[in-house]
Amino acid sequence: MLVLSASVLDLGLACLCNQSGPGIIEEGMSIPSNWPRNRLLLALPAGNLKRLMSVLEPIPCQEGQILLDADSSLDDVFFPDSGVVSVVAVYENGNIIEMATIGREGCTGFQAILGDRESSVRFLVQIPGSAAKMSRADLTRAMGSMPSFRNLMYAIRSCLS
Repeated sequence: MLVLSASVLDLGLACLCNQSGPGIIEEGMSIPSNWPRNRLLLALPAGNLKRLMSVLEPIPCQEGQILLDADSSLDDVFFPDSGVVSVVAVYENGNIIEMATIGREGCTGFQAILGDRESSVRFLVQIPGSAAKMSRADLTRAMGSMPSFRNLMYAIRSCLS
């Protein structure tokens, strides 16, 4: 099981983004209540995050909820704001095994970044909370128009590969 600590990810995000400006998360930083709490999104420059806000949909995440099932169309990516999402492999006999957990430092569906159209895993809410949902089409557009967002997504993909 892959579990990444928030402090390691904070350091990793800062290094991967090569930022020292407004996108870096600082201790005691005031975040407007209408902005996501996802640390990956908050690592973006403020202007880019503001642009993304129009395509992010806040959703509640209930314990046991399947955000995306294995072998289903990879139409959406989720950026948890709170709670924990498990990445699980689903075997033919229905058994599952947890492969990783995703909290507010990451996102689901990194396969979409690689161009995959189908999820190979199930994303299962283990601890209830909330997330920002983004369509695959919006993810693709944002990666094409915002170099800092694209670089961050590729950096996260590299960490998970």
